Amino acid sequence: MYKRLIIAVILLFSTQSVQAASSWKWIAGNVTTSGWFVTQGQAAVTISGGTLSAQLFDSEEPSFLRLTLNGKLTSGKVILTVTTHQSDVGGETLTGTYTRNVYGKYQFEAIIVKNEWAFIALTRTLTK
Repeated sequence: MYKRLIIAVILLFSTQSVQAASSWKWIAGNVTTSGWFVTQGQAAVTISGGTLSAQLFDSEEPSFLRLTLNGKLTSGKVILTVTTHQSDVGGETLTGTYTRNVYGKYQFEAIIVKNEWAFIALTRTLTK
């Protein structure tokens, strides 16, 4: 029952249009001295030959490249170096997973990486 409810919620929020459904969306959070700093937006993701790269653009300034991700994808495991643009933060290493699931006529993809101080989650929905 819970699995069907979760699937229904995912379908409800991720199938607004074919155009929107095919693009990658992202959210990221970092611990700061004043609490969490959370950002989100659209992403350009490339997965090819065991490598993964992504450009994460800010939702409030869509032309602003906030983060760049580069790394490896092996058997669903992801190791990425994250570069934060226009920041004094150096490159960080985050690890996590890549998952792809098919439910009915939809295919969902998710990349979720983290370290002890930050997380990044990217998702997209495709129609079969």
